[in-house]
Amino acid sequence: LNRLARARGATLFMVLEAAFATLLSRLGAGGDVAVGTAVAGRPRKELEGLAGFFVNTLALRNRIDLETTFEAHLDTTRQMVLDAYAHEAVPFELVVEAVAPARALSHAPVIQVMLVLQNTPDRDVGLAFGGTRAVALENAGAVAAKFELSLSLAETSEGISGHLTYARQVFDPATAERIAAMFTRVLEAVAVAPSTRLGDLPLLDAQET
Repeated sequence: LNRLARARGATLFMVLEAAFATLLSRLGAGGDVAVGTAVAGRPRKELEGLAGFFVNTLALRNRIDLETTFEAHLDTTRQMVLDAYAHEAVPFELVVEAVAPARALSHAPVIQVMLVLQNTPDRDVGLAFGGTRAVALENAGAVAAKFELSLSLAETSEGISGHLTYARQVFDPATAERIAAMFTRVLEAVAVAPSTRLGDLPLLDAQET
């Protein structure tokens, strides 16, 4: 996955975000998928040494065309994420006010799905496949789920590991586990064959098809 990122001038996060948005689209989210992520919120050097809570939320808008290849989708994702980073100082609350979405107590405004790649090392070990590494996803359950889905990942010396938190009023445990497994399979596929069309990426293993 890191090799794919370098080949396209992207980052590992961009690859993961592109794959996650693709999966959500394939699962019924449509061609316009919003994924939230957290940033440090310290874009200016004078803020770097200050103590305090500066984390901000970015809404990443993904336009998904299932006929395009993952490589092309990653190129689009790269530019979209860079554009979002350029405006990371804008408080998420102002974005919500500007968009003015219909509010509902059952879910967060603008984004219902979060993806975070942690900078701190994680001791969990990734799953090996084909000379690369997949994601070892642990189902973290429905405890205090602020979003419908929240995927937290970390890169380790052995690969990538993470956990998926879900809102129990939206997903049951079995569905959350299937989503985690499908995300792993999408990453396996794009690492081996990034020129695959988004609509052709496998979501199920051979036993499930």
